[in-house]
Amino acid sequence: MRKFIGTKLTLILFLLSFQSVLANAVPANSTPSDVVENLHQTLIQVMKEAKDLDFSSRYKILEPVINESFDFDTIARIVMGRYWKKLDDQQKAEFIDTFSRLSISTYTAQFDSFSGETFEVLGDKEMKKGRILVKTKLITDDRVVPFNYVLHPVKDRWRIINVIADGISDLSLKRSDYSTIMKTEGFDELVRKLREKIKSSGKEP
Repeated sequence: MRKFIGTKLTLILFLLSFQSVLANAVPANSTPSDVVENLHQTLIQVMKEAKDLDFSSRYKILEPVINESFDFDTIARIVMGRYWKKLDDQQKAEFIDTFSRLSISTYTAQFDSFSGETFEVLGDKEMKKGRILVKTKLITDDRVVPFNYVLHPVKDRWRIINVIADGISDLSLKRSDYSTIMKTEGFDELVRKLREKIKSSGKEP
């Protein structure tokens, strides 16, 4: 009986959280800062409720928001560099799917508890090619971590294509790592390694 009540409570919390995420969905005419703030609000929400939600439940809450916030098609093309043109359509679709699942799994695994953390948006500035840099910071008990986001327009929405945490570009790191694997081991091995990372970060729904 106690196990049933615990499971039912977790389900109720998840449904309430999921409804909250849908209610806070970013409208089409949102600014780049709106997109980032909505992502931050969802991350904080998941962190606060992490003690009552397992990995699968947190993943399901984050999945629609992250997919809406990030342009995984463009990110995939950039991180694959010159190897992107060598892939056929099936391989491109497979890589985008695997890469997006890894990204969501990584966020799910990292934002798994709450200790009073807050995000603060500091402002934005224009970049080349119509991109916008949104400057933010993550405030924890013992440090402040700069989090900057690069966004570009996709039809009528702004989407994230890079995260620069504490001065380190996630896009550059992945492009370097993936290019090395593609050169020495090939596409199939790269996808296998990414799937292994998904498994090690948690368990997908």
